[in-house]
Amino acid sequence: MKTTRIFTALSFTLTLLVSSFVIIQTSLSSTLPIPTPKTRQTVTYVVTVENTVNIAGYVGNYYIRVVNDHGRDVAIPQLFHPGLWTYTFTEYGTTFQGTRTALMASSQSQGTRVGYTFTPNTLNGPFTPGHTYSFVLVPQVK
Repeated sequence: MKTTRIFTALSFTLTLLVSSFVIIQTSLSSTLPIPTPKTRQTVTYVVTVENTVNIAGYVGNYYIRVVNDHGRDVAIPQLFHPGLWTYTFTEYGTTFQGTRTALMASSQSQGTRVGYTFTPNTLNGPFTPGHTYSFVLVPQVK
């Protein structure tokens, strides 16, 4: 009989605690805003390299880069591969303001047989998330 009273008291106490917790949760969730995670926005840049001086057989080391107006890469630079003329870059963020410049930079890790200069191509922002912007790079023999 004593055991029955103890279990009854514990059950009653547990029921009150659970009910109180549910009521508190319900009232808080109805008054507090539900946080929504920020979605990562992206802007896509497509860089096309013109083969106007027949660089298809060239074995030099160049990186294709897309940089902001401070000269910082907005996406991971890509190694130039002769015969591959289109490169796609994705910039992640929440605001896309300023200037974006596509350029080809010579890799200083190895010497080059023939030097080329590449006229950078610049676009001014703002850049709209979800859109694609195109650049064209034209190589010239030094």
